[in-house]
Amino acid sequence: MALSDDDFEKLGKLIENAIDRRISRFEQTTNASLVAIVQEMQAMEQRLNARIDRVEQKLNARIDAVEQRLDARIDAVEQKLGTRIDGVEQRLDARIKGVEQRLDARINGVEQRLQGQIDGLRALLLDVQKTLNEHGAFMEQIFDGLTGLYKREHLLEQRTERLETLYRQRFPPAPPTAP
Repeated sequence: MALSDDDFEKLGKLIENAIDRRISRFEQTTNASLVAIVQEMQAMEQRLNARIDRVEQKLNARIDAVEQRLDARIDAVEQKLGTRIDGVEQRLDARIKGVEQRLDARINGVEQRLQGQIDGLRALLLDVQKTLNEHGAFMEQIFDGLTGLYKREHLLEQRTERLETLYRQRFPPAPPTAP
């Protein structure tokens, strides 16, 4: 049983409508996923900024406290031991350097942890990009499949036309009979 042109056209429209619905659903879910990822990244950025601010405030408070304690010690030493100030200053400088080194080590540790979190975000972004690329490949497969279907449809139409022509040539219509 040969399909008519209308049947092929209806079939083509059904396929197009189905693909359009799938593409629309895919776009909706992809857009929702991207929005969720962007919101998550923004929330992470806010948390990181808040954490950085807290660390900076703590470090500043500690530095201020250390400076106050050192200033107090220096004043006491100068008042008590006016002649030995040079020796005390040298010891205090060494202590200050030790405090600075410890603070530098802590700052470096915080920086390394923050860098690790930033690297994690980069990995997440690369994963999102990979997912988007995979979806793009899926869309290409759908379009390639549609192209193949359209080519097959065209070949079937040509074959049907040839068969109809051969049929008419072999079996010409009978002349109408008089009543």
